Amino acid sequence: MCSRRRQEVSIPAFECRRPREKGKSRRYGCTIAIIGGGFTGTTLAGQLLHGATASLSVVLIERRPYLGRGVAYATRCAAHLLNVPAENMSAFGDDPTHFLRWARRRLGPHVEPCDFLPRSLYGEYVESALLEEVRQHLGQFEWRHEEACAITCTGGSLDILLHNGETVRADRVVLALGNFPPSDPLLPGRSNLCQRYVPDPWAENALDHLTPADGIQLIGSGLTSVDVAVAARRRGFKGTIHILSRHGLLPKGHRRSAARASICGLESSLAGSLACTRGTRRPTFPYSYTPPWSGCWQCWGHSTGTRSFPLFPG
Repeated sequence: MCSRRRQEVSIPAFECRRPREKGKSRRYGCTIAIIGGGFTGTTLAGQLLHGATASLSVVLIERRPYLGRGVAYATRCAAHLLNVPAENMSAFGDDPTHFLRWARRRLGPHVEPCDFLPRSLYGEYVESALLEEVRQHLGQFEWRHEEACAITCTGGSLDILLHNGETVRADRVVLALGNFPPSDPLLPGRSNLCQRYVPDPWAENALDHLTPADGIQLIGSGLTSVDVAVAARRRGFKGTIHILSRHGLLPKGHRRSAARASICGLESSLAGSLACTRGTRRPTFPYSYTPPWSGCWQCWGHSTGTRSFPLFPG
């Protein structure tokens, strides 16, 4: 159980708080409050500070004792990897190699752009990216280590009631609540005290009761099931893992192509074909275009992940 108190973003020197009325955060200029400090909330806070003027304040409300992790990046299993190469995981669109440079400082120069790094490492990066912006915008960021309970409208502002009775006043509120735990299916004969069924595979104690002689039944064959199976094996579990799925398919692995996809030809081809689409409802793509990545559609996806094409110029 997390204690509910104020937190200074791990490094107090980076947190310069503004004076506060008793029980209520004061407003200076425009205040944006973000409820939820997982990946989305933390990244948004960093992006807001990245382009902020002196009149903008950001308040991040998160009850957990860390920022930037959420469900995906709070895992402690080193075998849980990102499913996107390091070169495409920057938190800042205007600095595409930001994560890659950070990873090389953190792990060493051996990190390659095409490496799939641990998700727990990426959680550290997201928090680090926010702290980097906080350093450059002292006095404009505040982390309230609390739980938000209610939001009420007061004139042109919004008041967020915290669990400790205090209120944060903001001009805009962002709900970055992340993914809720999966629904609990009604299994015949299961009591509420049964420890053999785990409703939330991401709970810290989800695999604590496993013994080597046990068998595991995973409902669903998506990425979460793969993560649970990997984590179980990593903990030394040697029993049988059964997967129940309606379609019987497992996630496909990435293809490591020696020739990285180049989209220069794609951009040139699209530029020529889209020049005549102004004022039309939908562009017409060249059906005879041959991609340069030898049929590896995964490589095309990685290469275009951080790009967008001006389909409707002007």
